[in-house]
Amino acid sequence: MIYIRPNCVPSWYFKVPATITICAAGFKIPYQIIRYLSGKKEQILTKEDIKEYFTLAFTSIVPMVITAFIKKA
Repeated sequence: MIYIRPNCVPSWYFKVPATITICAAGFKIPYQIIRYLSGKKEQILTKEDIKEYFTLAFTSIVPMVITAFIKKA
């Protein structure tokens, strides 16, 4: 069985994609507000938009936690 020590894996392998994902989530709400103000949408945030936002946020938190464990080891 091959065992890889956590401190041998660079933490940025997880941090960079997580940062990009959380940036996308951060731009989603202002984008939806601008679409609402310009008249292209009837509601500011729908349940689908909120669900999508939390999915993006959660999928970026998990790699950040992995990064924290790698840094700690």
